[in-house]
Amino acid sequence: MTTGWRGNNDGVVSYSTDGVTLVAAADGQGAVFDMMAPIQLEGAVVEMVINVSNEYKASGANLQLFAQIKAGAYPGEYDCWTNNADLTQGVDQTISCTIDEADDKFNQTATDVQVGIQAKGTVFAGTVIIKSAKVTLATQAASSSAASSTPVASSSSSSVASGVINADMTKDWEVGNGGGAIAYTADGVIYTPAAPAEYSSGVFFKPVGPFNLEGATFSVTMTPDAAFIASGHNPQPFAQVEGGSYAGEWDCWFNNTDLVVGASNILTCTISQAGAFNITDATPVRLGFQLTGGSSYAGSVTITAASIVLAP
Repeated sequence: MTTGWRGNNDGVVSYSTDGVTLVAAADGQGAVFDMMAPIQLEGAVVEMVINVSNEYKASGANLQLFAQIKAGAYPGEYDCWTNNADLTQGVDQTISCTIDEADDKFNQTATDVQVGIQAKGTVFAGTVIIKSAKVTLATQAASSSAASSTPVASSSSSSVASGVINADMTKDWEVGNGGGAIAYTADGVIYTPAAPAEYSSGVFFKPVGPFNLEGATFSVTMTPDAAFIASGHNPQPFAQVEGGSYAGEWDCWFNNTDLVVGASNILTCTISQAGAFNITDATPVRLGFQLTGGSSYAGSVTITAASIVLAP
């Protein structure tokens, strides 16, 4: 929640440690982020955690989650609504919206979609803080409901005991430094990169210790689209301890020129750093890849699997 958002219809957006702050002075002013085509958003659920100020509550303004196709007349999903009476000032609240249009216009193959929140009413004051935002695709919702009878690999102690830690491909992935967005689908985790607030854009999962990752080899299987490859970014696999000095393994590499569009590409990295990765407590470790090089941010990659094999 540190980059990738912008004001819509002259809404004013800023970032803080609390999240994305929206200041709206007129009806329809809001905050949005983009989801890049191709993307199938019909039946997807948009969920945001928001916190309104005393002034916003007192103004009587409502809130509306929405999605718009970024072409032509910007057709959209506008049937989601949160009345002012349902807002509580100073309290984190979760609001949601299901994208459901009769003509399935949001199953886009060529045009990007913007998703966001806007103020609705006649009098406006105060702020709306967006604490988090998540889009769950319909295919992922279906697979999640079926998962109740099917074990899903996770970063659990039992996985550590077996010597292999598998990433859960249905939840708990994160984007580093605000550089992009993720969506969960039946095919895997879709990572759409964007310019970071600082350092590098990246995506990772976080198994939690105790475990000894020294000498361990982790791998990420990902399928890039043509636009991602054309952006020129190299996906560098890395490991980083979350906490302390944030020690990391940065000696692994994968060239953009070695990527094959539309095919499974396997990034691997052996953790060779001594000392830092022998975790004796519940410290998380970030495992994933970051983007280096490149001149722009475009396209997406689908991560289909990720795991780490502990050294014998």
